[in-house]
Amino acid sequence: MNSSGLLSKSIFRGEFPLVAEFRSGPRNAKPRYDLWKESQRKPEGFYVDLQTNVLRFAPENYRFANEFAAENPDMLMLSTWRAASGQPKGATTDGDPLGISTIDFAGHWVYSPGTTLASDLSENSETIRVESSDNMLKGPALLVETRRNGEKLWNKFEYVLIKKVDGKNLTVRRSYNGSPPSREFPADLTYVAPIPWDGRNREPYTDWFFNLSEFCPTDDAGRTAMDVLFEDMVEPLSRGGELENLGGLDLASGPLTVTPDNADYDVDGTLDLGSVYREGVATFYKRLRRKLRPEQILITSLDYEFLGYINGVNQEGLANPNDPWKDVSQTVNNVLAWKALSTLPWASIAFVQNLNKEEDELYIQMHRLLNGYSSCLGLAADVEIGDGYEGVDALTRAELFKGDEKEKHWLGKPLGMKRTAALTPNILGDASGGTDWEAMMPAMDSLRATLAVDDGELVLSPTGEGSGYMTLTLTFRLRRKSDVTVFFDALSDDEQLERKILLPRVSVPVDVPPARAFLTSLDYLNVSFHARGAEGGGGGGGGGKGGELGGG
Repeated sequence: MNSSGLLSKSIFRGEFPLVAEFRSGPRNAKPRYDLWKESQRKPEGFYVDLQTNVLRFAPENYRFANEFAAENPDMLMLSTWRAASGQPKGATTDGDPLGISTIDFAGHWVYSPGTTLASDLSENSETIRVESSDNMLKGPALLVETRRNGEKLWNKFEYVLIKKVDGKNLTVRRSYNGSPPSREFPADLTYVAPIPWDGRNREPYTDWFFNLSEFCPTDDAGRTAMDVLFEDMVEPLSRGGELENLGGLDLASGPLTVTPDNADYDVDGTLDLGSVYREGVATFYKRLRRKLRPEQILITSLDYEFLGYINGVNQEGLANPNDPWKDVSQTVNNVLAWKALSTLPWASIAFVQNLNKEEDELYIQMHRLLNGYSSCLGLAADVEIGDGYEGVDALTRAELFKGDEKEKHWLGKPLGMKRTAALTPNILGDASGGTDWEAMMPAMDSLRATLAVDDGELVLSPTGEGSGYMTLTLTFRLRRKSDVTVFFDALSDDEQLERKILLPRVSVPVDVPPARAFLTSLDYLNVSFHARGAEGGGGGGGGGKGGELGGG
């Protein structure tokens, strides 16, 4: 990837803090450019460094967005789409509106192995009798007429919602989720197939996986689902396209990291391997990178299988969408690992999402935590502009613009990475440093593995005996309740792209336990586990024995 065209963007200059706006508006069509431009927010008088924009809600605004991007070359402006799943074109939703897709051909969804209709179905009947109840379950399903040879007549279909399975009788809701009106279907010549649905949307059953496999049926124009997606989300970004001045794509809210369950990609009634879908995802990324220009980028969820195609992360929630902070060490591990392994220019956005009642009372602190972590990790922090809470939101922006001085990128360039916790005493054997194995090894114990020092490095090797994972236990004393962080640089010597460290545990009560991490054979990774509020004790005994961390 030739990155020379990216150097004009402020997000690639290495200056901090970086500011972003997630899913910028407007979502309705504007009649003139000046009206569209008025809706572009300027926190503290500055346009943001990175903007993701749901322009597809109003394609009439494409020309305005393109002009705005040309006027503001410092800003990286991305078009936001979903690439893994969505709802049929014309559906309505109570969930993520970005889920409404441009797919209207019934053959472009992923289906599970199905069965045939055992009895004729009338237009108004809500009971379907099928030849076999195998794979039939509560959720969405397809009815499609077939020829005698089994060929699908894709223009004669209906989507239904299975509400109850009683033997071979299905109770359904007709004409579901953007379906054509209910109609009659003949016995023996109608195929009934459940539809795997993407549970990452707030509304159950409605988001279905696009069939990205090589076996995807084609529509009357000979297009696969991937072809349709590329026409709609990628072609406008091409040279001479309506969005040619934009910096690339943001594949948000349901990226290509989940493989559909129980899938039949060629719709022949038999189960296919998950590798069929992953091969399709690989084709999608390769094709996408070929279509994007060298100066355009792609952000989505980090997927280490596709390091060579993804520029950064759309980090929904500082940790996870429904956990904005407790697993933040997992975010740190993942981002540092990606930056160590990837050779592409890095651009990423992070934002606070889905605060619960307790966290909402810490609204300002949550955003300040986001600001701090984002600057340390090189992410652009989503900025709160003020939608009814302008005074409160102004406090969340204090660090981003140096308080009352209102200065952008005021921290400048980083001088190097320093971990504050790493500068505190090493409580594992009171070691003098990170490689003082003579002091640390007596405080370590291994299960189903051996420990040895080789050329200054600690090597954990499996014995091949017994069942279960290798486990490394660290024993140390805590004199009082405190936070505990375990730092190490690690490399796996096998061929696995990701070797997970399973369920790190602490033997004493903690306020927040450590999150999982992983190793790779590609390079050494900085890994950390953080336990918040670990109980300690004073003079020995049970409470004073401190904690043990282990993982597989």
